Formats: sequence, structure tokens, C-alpha cells
Amino acid sequence: MACSTKIKLRRDYGRDSQQNLLTTRQDGTCAVYLQVIINRTVLRFDLEIHWYPDYFDLAAGRALPRFRDDQAAADVNMEAGKAFGEANTILLRYRADNAEPTPKEFKSQFRNPLSRTDFVAYFALKAWERYRAGEIEKLTYDTQMSSHRALVSFRPKIAFSALAKLNFSSKFEAHLLAQGKRATTRWARHKDMVTYLNLARKDDHITFANPYADFKVKKGKSDRSALPQRDVQLLDAHYQTLPVGHRLRPVLRRWLFSLASCGMRISDAQRVERGWRFEDTLIFKPWKGRRRSDRHIKVLLGARAMQLWDEAVAEQDHPHFVFTDLSGQKANVWLKAAAAELGIPRNIFNHQARRTFGSLYLAQGGQLLHLQDYFGHADIAATMIYVEPMAAQRRDEAKKVDAIFGPAPILHEAPAPRPLAPMSWHLRNSLE
Repeated sequence: MACSTKIKLRRDYGRDSQQNLLTTRQDGTCAVYLQVIINRTVLRFDLEIHWYPDYFDLAAGRALPRFRDDQAAADVNMEAGKAFGEANTILLRYRADNAEPTPKEFKSQFRNPLSRTDFVAYFALKAWERYRAGEIEKLTYDTQMSSHRALVSFRPKIAFSALAKLNFSSKFEAHLLAQGKRATTRWARHKDMVTYLNLARKDDHITFANPYADFKVKKGKSDRSALPQRDVQLLDAHYQTLPVGHRLRPVLRRWLFSLASCGMRISDAQRVERGWRFEDTLIFKPWKGRRRSDRHIKVLLGARAMQLWDEAVAEQDHPHFVFTDLSGQKANVWLKAAAAELGIPRNIFNHQARRTFGSLYLAQGGQLLHLQDYFGHADIAATMIYVEPMAAQRRDEAKKVDAIFGPAPILHEAPAPRPLAPMSWHLRNSLE
């Protein structure tokens, strides 16, 4: 590993009026900093401590006492030693894995407040760090923090080293069951646990035994099914009756465009830019998975999708984006109100546009491989999650089963049944 660490003094403070180099601050001290070199890339971290250059051992990286029992020198060495030790601990973790950090990875881990011992504290801080960095959306962050609250209610502190010994996955499942959580909710909670355990191991190189190595949880069937075609047509007709300026109009327009274009996710519908459209073609890179893949989705827009787009631009739903960027939670409130007003016997939510698009597209004779392209999935198994047979399809399929038997045959008069043979004596005795 081509890495090194050293405590050094800053000796460059600009120039005076005579253009002479200033090697110290006005009080005669210099800033103490940590220098880390990774594959010839030099990183400098200001430790926010200062010392006198005449009383500093450059080779050892230590402050020398100016007089006997100089406590200030001891304090400088203690702070510098903490930083030096933390830097070397990071490098040692990589060395144990036969790897070396990139400069970016090192900077993300040095002086990071994430707990390396308590999984509960790590989860909360890591989720906030990802949200602040723009890696996850507000809706995702809120959902993951719901999982964190479930984790706190299970145990407020759990050491990484104790996860496997505690049999965490099974006991957490029992805790969720005791709270009456549905299968889909339990699956989501476990999914978030696995996400942050993987981040701890891969991103922050925390070593622990995997508590999910032998634990599998079934997702269960979601009660958020696709809307039938009639309900979609009701919503579209309702949208067209809304006057310009009505608060529901841009919300419902974005939902309808998501369905009419390609079953677009809310994270993409919030960010649709005018530059994504080339006449009747829409090309964009999905927000989800943007860091893991360079995959783009290319969609030939239909007449209804283009009409919704043009109306959003004309009514200026957003100063920069095409459609409103209202959050998913607030938009869901409006969509549920619209469903109640139209007498639709189920809640409507943003992501339902994706499931509805997939199911109705196939019901209209669409091909599964084309649906995979619409969704931008690398694995067709991911596409199948969003597909469910509609009621009309079920009826058609039932007719196909009946066709196996064909028309009922014409039966002739059945012959008279033959009289039963007399029962043998040993069989009669056994029945008696």
C-alpha cells in the first residue's frame, strides 16, 4: 500500500508588504496539520491546533515543551496523536482486506462521526449523511427512519460485534410480528437493515458477522394493486374538468404523465426537464441507480403523454422542471382525495402509476421485453414485480381453460344400471 501519514506544520502564510514570505502567524505560531499521501495524492487536514516552530520536532511530528511541565505542548501532542492514530486505523482496516482507500474514501472516513461500534447509532447518522449528500430522497429517508424507529423500539443499542450472537434477524422479526406488522412492512424493515449493514461493511469497512446470512424473509403480497382501466379513465376525465390554477391539476397531471409515458418513478417525474424531449421521443437517465449504471431510458411518447407535457409547460407547473416537484407524501394526499371524490374504492398513490402502467400495457397486448425497456430494468425479474393480471384478463384466461373441454357432447339415453352382485359372506361379516 503506497500510503503514509505525518504530522506537520504549515509554514506558508502569504507575504508581507515587502513581498517577504510569512512563515508564521502573527502570534509566532504555525498551524499543525495531518498530511496523508495515498498513491502520490497529498491530503492535508487542519487539526485546528497551533504551535511554535522553534519548539517542534519535524522528524517526529511532536511539539516540544518550552519549559518544564508545559501542559500546552502536551495538549497539542494529544490532539495530533488522536488524528494520527485515527488515520492509521483507517489504513490498517484496508490493509487487512488487502486493499487501499482512494483519497475520496479516506476523506469520507476521517473524522467521521459515524459510530463504528453501535449499529443503531450508525444507522441514524449514515441515513442522515446519505440524505444530506443527495444519495437518497426525502421520502426514502423518512421511510428508512421509520425502520430506525422500529429498530430503537427493539433495542436502543446493539453492538456490531453482538449482531450474530444476538440472533438479530430472527429476534427482530419476532419483535415486528408482536407489533402486528404486515408481511410487506416486515420485509421493508429487514431490507433497510440489510442496506445499512452492507454500507457499514463495504463503505466504512466495519467488520462483523452477517446476521442475515441464514435468514430469509418473504416479501408478501402488497395490497397496493394496479388500477383497472375504468379508474384510469375516470381520473383522466376528472383532470380535464379541473380549471387552470386548481391545486389538484398539476399533481394529477404529473401522475397521468407518469402512467402515459413509461410508468415513470416519482423521483424521475419530479425532475423531468424540457431537454429530455426530442419531438416525440423522451430520453433520460433514471435517478434511481444513477451511480451504479449509465443506463438511459428511451421512450416514444404517445399523443396523450405529449398533450400532458404541453399543458404542463403552458401552465408553468415549475420554473425549471416540466412538472411540479411536489413531494410524494403531499401528492399522495391530493391523489387520495381525488379517488374519494370519484368513488374509486381504493387509495391512489404516486408509485401506483408504475404498477398500473405495467399491468394495463400487457393487458393491451404489450410485450414483456418492451415493458422491461420502458422500466429500464437490467433483470426481467424486476419487471415482473410490477405486473399483475387484470380482471378482464382473468376472465379471458378462464375461457381458454373451458376451451380445452370443447362443446358439451350430445349424450344418448343412458343404459339401465346393472343390479349389484350379492355381497360375499366374509365381506358382509366384516361390515357388521
